[in-house]
Amino acid sequence: MPKELPNLTHLQVVKGFVIGNSKTSCKIDDLVKLKELRRLGIVIGNEAVAREGEFTKLKDVEKLHSLTIWWGVQKSRESPRGKSQELSKAKSLKLAAMDNLTFPPSLEKLDLRGTPHANPPKELKPSALQKLKKLYIRGGKLTSLDDGGTDQQWNVEILRLKYLNDFKFNRQQLLEKFPRLGFLDVKCDEGENKRDIVLKSSSEIENYCKEKVVEKNAMPAENHSSEERKSLKKDNLGEEALVNKGKGKEVAFKTEIEQQASTSYDHSSQ
Repeated sequence: MPKELPNLTHLQVVKGFVIGNSKTSCKIDDLVKLKELRRLGIVIGNEAVAREGEFTKLKDVEKLHSLTIWWGVQKSRESPRGKSQELSKAKSLKLAAMDNLTFPPSLEKLDLRGTPHANPPKELKPSALQKLKKLYIRGGKLTSLDDGGTDQQWNVEILRLKYLNDFKFNRQQLLEKFPRLGFLDVKCDEGENKRDIVLKSSSEIENYCKEKVVEKNAMPAENHSSEERKSLKKDNLGEEALVNKGKGKEVAFKTEIEQQASTSYDHSSQ
């Protein structure tokens, strides 16, 4: 990145702003001088070097509307000892960068890719991003969008959560946190199910969020107390099945005698 970048005071778009290991490369401080900057793409490389607190300066890019941040991914391979130490240091920097990350209050679109931390950045919360309309998080180790248990709601209208293997998606809480959603694109875990969902209207999203999630192998709980279930197991009456009849439900069993009779019949018929 040229050192003359801060002199381009009317520049509105910067893509591929690399945080590398060169002492002469541009820093976040240089972006603050671009008073007309609207769109910014930052790449935090595998061997990135940054000054302490550098990423806290992002909030001072006052007119920024769109921000994309890529965290570099190191390919798994054996490295010399010295190289491994450098990569470990770079990894620590990436984690620190995510913890110290701040956002301009004017931001309308935020795209985070390859996040290296399980927890979201401290400033990734509704109160710090009141104008945000588009939130994209793709790839990485993020597990949730927990904001510390507050009741704050996002103004986000488009939400994409993709390729997040460890992300725990709770559809029941989605509308509580994102009441203005009009487009939802999710590809991540949902309990034991991996879901790929694209919903293109607020009504579709509302219906989806209100659907009851049925856990695998779940047994109906109504009409049966825990004591009754324990009694059934103790009597060795076989597997319990719930059978619907009209408006009510009754319990049907297969006793051991019935099972033996059925087995005898099968042998005789052969």
